[in-house]
Amino acid sequence: MFNYDESDTLEVNKSRMVESLEAVISASVTYAVRDTKIDGVEIKKDAFMGLVEDKIVTSDVDQLETIKGLLSEIIQDDSEIVTMIVGEDTQEAITSEIEIWLEATYPEIELDQHDGKQPVYQYLLSVE
Repeated sequence: MFNYDESDTLEVNKSRMVESLEAVISASVTYAVRDTKIDGVEIKKDAFMGLVEDKIVTSDVDQLETIKGLLSEIIQDDSEIVTMIVGEDTQEAITSEIEIWLEATYPEIELDQHDGKQPVYQYLLSVE
């Protein structure tokens, strides 16, 4: 939506918006309801899982460590913005720790945070 310009035609807007999707990486954090192994990642019941474009890339019983691993996986050298949508089952202390870690680890990255109150996924993330 950031690339939408009401003064442009539908075709120009569509082209620009589709092109911008290629520059965005989407990720999410949720928890496991059972023990399993997916794509080579061991997952224990009640552990947190970090997904990139619906593929599990990290899992840990510590939510903060899961998020750190997930962000480390998706932030690239040319990344500029991390958008974090905070879900209904999050802890404010964890969200604060994420902010502190992100600032210390990636000082050039801008954090755009929103309260989404979404169920199931504690954090929805995008990197562009």
